Amino acid sequence: MSSMKGEVELDIPAEKAWEMYRDNEIISKIYPEMLARAEYIEGDGSPGSLRLFRMGPAVSSYVKESMQKIEKVEVGRSVTYRVVGGVISGTCTIRIGLHFHLLRWKEKRRRNVLLNGRLSMSC
Repeated sequence: MSSMKGEVELDIPAEKAWEMYRDNEIISKIYPEMLARAEYIEGDGSPGSLRLFRMGPAVSSYVKESMQKIEKVEVGRSVTYRVVGGVISGTCTIRIGLHFHLLRWKEKRRRNVLLNGRLSMSC
């Protein structure tokens, strides 16, 4: 099994980051060259829901869309999903986990967020 990990610190409150990720309209506006559109095909974002990501021009020559089945949700903290449709879905199992960790900064007195992501793939 191959895997990749990454993290980015966001200079916004954790609650706002979670809200932005869950809202299809907002997430589609963040970087439309990468992600042109997101929509829930089934469900509301809870486990078992299906979410479709239509990719933007920056990656559409590789992947036009990705269908994901949400497996686990810890509200405000993490979401885990499995890619069930797209270019390589027939030969590989892909799982992606996003974790939102609160950071507290004494000088700002704000609750910012560290977003960790992990992608694992077995073919």
